[in-house]
Amino acid sequence: MKTLTGKFEYNSLVIGMDLPAVEFIPSLCSVDNKTYGKVKPKTYLYDMYISIILSVSNMFSMRPGDMKSFIKGELDSSPYLATIHEELANLYVCYKNTSDAEKVNAGYCIKKINSAYRDDIYTTAYYNLNEDIVYLYNSYTHAILHRITERSILNNLENMSI
Repeated sequence: MKTLTGKFEYNSLVIGMDLPAVEFIPSLCSVDNKTYGKVKPKTYLYDMYISIILSVSNMFSMRPGDMKSFIKGELDSSPYLATIHEELANLYVCYKNTSDAEKVNAGYCIKKINSAYRDDIYTTAYYNLNEDIVYLYNSYTHAILHRITERSILNNLENMSI
C-alpha cells in the first residue's frame, strides 16, 4: 500500500535500518496527543505520518554529519522542517484534488480535510509559517531522529566485539 500521492510505501523500511516506517507512528501520535490505535491506514492522518517519517529519514540518511549534530544538540533542523512542509503541502493538495469516488475506489476512508486553516498553512512558504506549526514540525523531526539515532547506537553497540 502507498500513500495517496503514490510517493511512499506504507511498508517501507527507514533507510539504513530494519525498522518499518509504521513503527514510528506511535512516536508521532505522542507529539499530536493522538491515540495510536485510532490511526488507520488509508486515511489522511496515516498518510501524513508516513510522509513525514520517510521524508525526514531519507534526508537524514543523505546527511551523515547530522547524527553527530543531533546528538550534540546542534542540528539545524530547518531543512527537515522545510521538507516536512513540502511533503504535507503535496499530500494536502493531492487529497483535496482527488474525488471521494477515487478515494473510495482506492480503499480510502472519506473525511473532509479541506479547511481555510489548512489552505492557509499549505499555501504559506515554510519560512513564513507561524511558530506553532514550526514547533510541531520540529517536534516530529526530533521524535524521528531520536528514534533513528537511538536504534543506530544500539545496533553499533550490539555489533561491537569486546
